[in-house]
Amino acid sequence: MATRSADEQPTILIVDRDFKQALASKNMLESQGYRIMCTHSGREALELCAKERIDLVVTESLLSDMPGLDFIEALAARREKIPIVMNTNHPGDSQDFRTWAADAIVHKSSGTRALSTKVASLLQQRYIH
Repeated sequence: MATRSADEQPTILIVDRDFKQALASKNMLESQGYRIMCTHSGREALELCAKERIDLVVTESLLSDMPGLDFIEALAARREKIPIVMNTNHPGDSQDFRTWAADAIVHKSSGTRALSTKVASLLQQRYIH
């Protein structure tokens, strides 16, 4: 079980090639008290996960430099498990077995509330259970 102090803000890394979508997610999650980092690159995201304390990752299936599913597989293979939310526009993604490494799949068409709810739930599971 991961630990953090009660006053420490959870850090969420958003990995999305769509700047507007990333900004909307960033603004919504920051308004809920989370510390947010953003990148469009899967490689940069993997580097950030190695250097920074990331509590949760929100990613999409298509990144600027690699398939999002490759990024998810690489992140899931790390020794320290970081919860992953796949935020996608592609309904078929949930049928691809490679997405099973993600802890949750949220369709972008569901809006930011669905993403917010899933993020809160996964962080609660990570730090309370």
